[in-house]
Amino acid sequence: ITWSEGVDISFDPSESSDNPSIQDIIFRGNVNVVSPDGLFSSNWMQMFFEKNEREKAVPSRLLAREKVRAWNEDQTIWADDLEVTFIVEDMEEEPAAEETGSSSLMGNGTRVKDVFANGDVQVLMADGARVFADHLVADAKQEQVVLTGEDVVIARDDMLIDHGRHVELERRN
Repeated sequence: ITWSEGVDISFDPSESSDNPSIQDIIFRGNVNVVSPDGLFSSNWMQMFFEKNEREKAVPSRLLAREKVRAWNEDQTIWADDLEVTFIVEDMEEEPAAEETGSSSLMGNGTRVKDVFANGDVQVLMADGARVFADHLVADAKQEQVVLTGEDVVIARDDMLIDHGRHVELERRN
């Protein structure tokens, strides 16, 4: 993670140990995150943490503002504001990072739960499809997306949906 203007870290004030848990971190100015999961950039980012069953701080929510861009191999999302919620999955069911040869920026077992994007939302899919909307709500586990706005547009080589106000998409298995 890199930033240009500053970073503020808040710790849990209720803890009396020498090693208190992180509550949140705020990054300001040209924030860039590079990980095996993809790339992320914005002008301001706040990451919230909760304790897991092992009393370790794990990411629970991310807020990003101003010139947000999130990229992975499946899609790129641009928006004015972005909120992402996370869930920590049971680690006994997943191979360790050493076994798979990869690691997540958020930590092993932490996955995206929901994504909320607002203001000039644009999505570019790996297959070239483009989406334009004012708001995007995505449920990562259910693979559902709801797009709303004054003029929702979905464009692909073989299809154009425009002048929509509310579009719901669901991935088929």
